[in-house]
Amino acid sequence: MEHSDSLTPVGARKSPVAKRGRGKDPARFKKFVAYFKKYLGLGAVGCGALPAPMSYFRVIPTFQAQYKFLTGYVTVFCFLALGFIFYSRHSIARWIFQSNKRRNGNAKTLAAWLPLGLIGTSLACLSVYHLLLHASVSQAISDFYARGVNLTDQFALENTPFEDIRFAIPLMIAYLGVFLGAEAAFAVMAIREYMQDILNLEDSEIVQSS
Repeated sequence: MEHSDSLTPVGARKSPVAKRGRGKDPARFKKFVAYFKKYLGLGAVGCGALPAPMSYFRVIPTFQAQYKFLTGYVTVFCFLALGFIFYSRHSIARWIFQSNKRRNGNAKTLAAWLPLGLIGTSLACLSVYHLLLHASVSQAISDFYARGVNLTDQFALENTPFEDIRFAIPLMIAYLGVFLGAEAAFAVMAIREYMQDILNLEDSEIVQSS
């Protein structure tokens, strides 16, 4: 009984936060690495690295003047989104798993369908990107034709200078949205599985509590 926490003077108790702060072992970083390896693996890397080969092989056509910084921006923002979702894992876990009778049923539905909404956002950005690209390429071809140059769509993509690209900024935003939406959807689904393992929750418990 003399070693019981309940008998320890309040002032003598050690703060859990302070104890963690003094530790030399970066436990939270290791958890992030474990989460990344086990639940994300090549998926997260793919979302950040896919733009370069997809643009190179013309799977998603881009203006050559935008190619380099678009691929760089996608990589940076995809990994920032991944880091932020892991950083917010406690709030996400409470939102998804916390059992509360007063909780709004709409919130549960939103939590369940959020990844699908993010996937839909990615598809919507892809559609907007192609619509803007078509209008921009058509304008570039018209501008070249006015100068007495007949060219193909691919030639316009490769030779139009950045300052002559119509809808340059909206194109960039839509392009980023395609990969950010996909990355966020993948990371949210993965963080749910990760937190379920951390909380030792079985699928049957989650189904019964919903």
